[in-house]
Amino acid sequence: MTKVEQMGVIFTAGYLAGILCGAVSHPADTMVSKINKLKMEGGIGDKMKVIYYGTKEVPGIGFGGLWAGFLPRVVMIGTLTGLQWFLYGAFKAQVGLPTPGAAGPAPKSAAPGAAAKPAPKK
Repeated sequence: MTKVEQMGVIFTAGYLAGILCGAVSHPADTMVSKINKLKMEGGIGDKMKVIYYGTKEVPGIGFGGLWAGFLPRVVMIGTLTGLQWFLYGAFKAQVGLPTPGAAGPAPKSAAPGAAAKPAPKK
């Protein structure tokens, strides 16, 4: 694999990791944001019920509402995470450390013409 391909793999892996992280945290972040904006008495559980299910006057956001704004988050978090991984991979390549997709070190072989040693008996 060429260095360009290796860096592409690193960026893509970082982007996918960013999408996964965004998917895990987005619904909770949305709910926390709504809780902080809601001006009502009561505990967090009461506020969550009002936000999710709504009231007679105001409909709740439901499951779909928890995912509102997910696409911009994917673009933002995926790109940032992909770039972080890319920079880390570039640093590793620059200092000579192995990167994903790089060939490992060649196996050590015996000198040409040398006979292989038999395995020791137990």
